[in-house]
Amino acid sequence: MKKINLLSGMVAVLVFFTLSWLCSGAPSNAPLFEALNPIQAISGVAFALAFAAGLPVFAAIMLAIALFTGLPIAVFLGVRHLLRHL
Repeated sequence: MKKINLLSGMVAVLVFFTLSWLCSGAPSNAPLFEALNPIQAISGVAFALAFAAGLPVFAAIMLAIALFTGLPIAVFLGVRHLLRHL
């Protein structure tokens, strides 16, 4: 595996876990493994989209899943592009 892909993958995984940590809704004194719960984070984002934006529940869940998969993929591709052109 190329070093560029490995580094890009590590940054994408870091973004995924940062999203999980920020959106999980765990209290600040919770252990790290409780705070890094991607299912709870997706559920929280879907609830916010359904409640605040008025989306149907299915659409809110699909949009939350798309956010949690699309953002790390976009970061992976962006970092890989930047590293190739350095």
